[in-house]
Amino acid sequence: MSLRPSKKQTKLQSAQAQRALQQLLLQSLTQSRLRNASYSLRSLARKIGCSPAAVSEILSNKRSVSKKIAARIIERLGIEPEAKQTLLSLFSTAPQEQRQVGTPHTAYTALATDQFKAVAEWYHFAILSLAETPDFRSDPQWIGARLNVGAPLIAKALERIERLGLMRRNNDGELVVTGEQFSTTDEIASTAIQGTHSAILDLARYSLERDQVSTRDFTTMIMAVDPARLVKAKKMIRQFREKLCEYLEQGDRSEVYQLGINLFPLSRQNDQISNKIEKGAVK
Repeated sequence: MSLRPSKKQTKLQSAQAQRALQQLLLQSLTQSRLRNASYSLRSLARKIGCSPAAVSEILSNKRSVSKKIAARIIERLGIEPEAKQTLLSLFSTAPQEQRQVGTPHTAYTALATDQFKAVAEWYHFAILSLAETPDFRSDPQWIGARLNVGAPLIAKALERIERLGLMRRNNDGELVVTGEQFSTTDEIASTAIQGTHSAILDLARYSLERDQVSTRDFTTMIMAVDPARLVKAKKMIRQFREKLCEYLEQGDRSEVYQLGINLFPLSRQNDQISNKIEKGAVK
């Protein structure tokens, strides 16, 4: 029996795929605005690597997206693995790509989803850091006001953090940190961390416009460098970061800060230079 879908089925599946992608983009835009009121359609377009006009047309159902473009958008949004698989399956219309009846979906544990979310959304780690301050209250409204994040998102984050064992209830019913750690698969970590870095850059732009100079520090340098020295340079950055964190985490810890040090190429690298960097010619 042939598994080839009819033209009507293919058209319906394509429409479902476009609607699912629209909902995903709208959800991302809404959640980002809950975290940052100044987040715009232009910000979303920059994040997924599309023009604002293209995103607007996708959301208004004036433009269809191919599976390849959808995969790129989903990757940049940092969507959890099972949701990614489900959405992309809607774009699979070729006979060889059709899922046979009775074939189970790839299994993911609830813990993997929690881990992915905890890594992908920056405020999970911000909550854990805020919990180390003396006046911390495990109240979503209070935490949300301190971190400028919507209380519903904070409430879900607290549930997730507790399930992961990163916080527990004390005798008074308040959440306290446990010091537990967790790890994820490479696929989950790489996708989620990419989304986290993107969100942190958005927060940095917001801080640049909002916070007083006395409470922040933004510096930048543009220089010609020897790419072979990058391996040693990255090691020096890690050492500096650890030393600075050790210094700042002493004394009266009352606020949560984000430390980001960015070193990236402005000029395009050729293959010879890339190989030189990977080999680490300078130790």
